[in-house]
Amino acid sequence: MARRSGQRHAGNIDLLTRLGTSLNAVGVTLPEDFVEFYSWDGWADELDRGSVTGCWTSLGPLPTFSPVEPGAFLVRFLSDQQDCVVWYLYLRQGEPACVVHAFDLESDYGHDQESGVIYQCASTFEEFAYRFWAENRIWHHLHDSNPGELPPRFASYLAHYPQPSAPNPAL
Repeated sequence: MARRSGQRHAGNIDLLTRLGTSLNAVGVTLPEDFVEFYSWDGWADELDRGSVTGCWTSLGPLPTFSPVEPGAFLVRFLSDQQDCVVWYLYLRQGEPACVVHAFDLESDYGHDQESGVIYQCASTFEEFAYRFWAENRIWHHLHDSNPGELPPRFASYLAHYPQPSAPNPAL
């Protein structure tokens, strides 16, 4: 994320400062790429506008305790349109952050569903943000009424996934 996008987002900067202060008090830090991403309004807007499932940026005002590991914390940053699935930074002392998704762990609704069940979906925030952006862009391209060729950067992105094998006609 070398280039900046949009304008400085004062509300997010204040929120990130408060989150950082809360986490620093327990020996955990927000990743720099996450802070940089949400300090500018253009990056988050790009994810919000591109989402094919109505996801939207939703920075949590406070860290949440991990339901599965004492001393670990979650910071909400993205929700689907009905708050059924929420994405969090998963933060531990002395370890890099990863991204997980779960039912909303901050509400009673989340606890009535599968309390404590979380799934890692990316090793870093930057990996998650790029994948989310690219996969939504690919979906939009493929569902365009006249899509044309898939842009090379997206074709190379898809090439890292194994191709399904052809069905066996003998079965």
